[in-house]
Amino acid sequence: MLVAGFLFGCMGVFVKLGAAHFSSGELVFYRSLFGLLLVYAMLRRRNLSFATPHTMGHIWRGLSGSAAMILFFYCIT
Repeated sequence: MLVAGFLFGCMGVFVKLGAAHFSSGELVFYRSLFGLLLVYAMLRRRNLSFATPHTMGHIWRGLSGSAAMILFFYCIT
């Protein structure tokens, strides 16, 4: 729990520093891109696929999560 709180605080600091150069949407894009690359590497290492029977649920979750993160980053900046 302490590590998660520390990393969450670090993310806030990096968002604050990045806000001078990027918009909230760009910051969300870069954060999501690195997250996607990390998840892709983990799936490839374990020989798993991206296929899912819940495609629309994942799309809805991704869109709502992205909107929430844009608003969160906007509030921080």
